[in-house]
Order: sequence, then structure tokens, then C-alpha cells
Amino acid sequence: MVPAALPCRAGGQKAGVLIRFTLDDVETLATNLPQITYITPETSKRAHIQYDTRVFGLWRHGQLSQRAFRRALKLEQGRFYNAEDQMQHARVAVVGSEAKEKLFSGRNALGERIRVDGLSFEVIGVLSPKMQEGNDDINRVIYVPSPP
Repeated sequence: MVPAALPCRAGGQKAGVLIRFTLDDVETLATNLPQITYITPETSKRAHIQYDTRVFGLWRHGQLSQRAFRRALKLEQGRFYNAEDQMQHARVAVVGSEAKEKLFSGRNALGERIRVDGLSFEVIGVLSPKMQEGNDDINRVIYVPSPP
């Protein structure tokens, strides 16, 4: 899994330097800081998402299945991936409402296969539209089990 990177200031570094967290770091934080009630790793990157002849640059988030509940993501159709999908390294995806419209133009997305940076994923869920804050593209995101 790609370690998480957060821009911040630490240990004499100048502001904005990326600090990379590993899974061991996440485990150490969860174990040693009782103030943390929930922590999960997440990867994000701009990816080429393809369905049929349509290709778009959209954000791909790789995260653990429990993250959906913490972010209050609501499904319009299908389901969110679960721990079993993660253990089996299933190539499944949940698409945001605008991502679905861009890729499928009103067609049913459930059960269809999309390509995420060349890898094939089955669409198992479509998210309900969510109000965006600022430049947040929450409705134009593809979620896949982590590690992607």
C-alpha cells in the first residue's frame, strides 16, 4: 500500500513538506493515543476512468470499507464494498453520482465493468448526490477497496 502523505510542519521541516505515514504508523497512533477513536488509511489520486469509449480524469479513492460510514456516504443503488471484498482483493468500485452520469449517460451502472488506470473493476454501488463544499468533487469520485 502506498503510504499516506499529509502536508504539514514537523520536526524542523519547512511548512508544506509531505510526511508519509505507513500502516505501522497508523497502528501505532491507534494503539498509543486514546484520543483517537477512529483512524483509517486512505489513498487518493487522479486516475483515468474508462467505460466503453468514454475516458475521464476522475479522483480514485482507495480506502477501507468502514470509511463510508464515517463520511456519511449514502448509496442510491447497490452496496458499498465490505471487509470480505477487501480480504479477497475484489476489484469492485462505488461511483459518485456525477461520475456515473459522465461514464454511463443515464444507463444503469450496476454490474458494468470500468477500467481504473487500466485495471478492470465491477461497479457494485452508486452514491447519492451530496452537497459539495468549495472545490470538493465528492460526486465525481470512484471508491475502491484499499489497497487499490
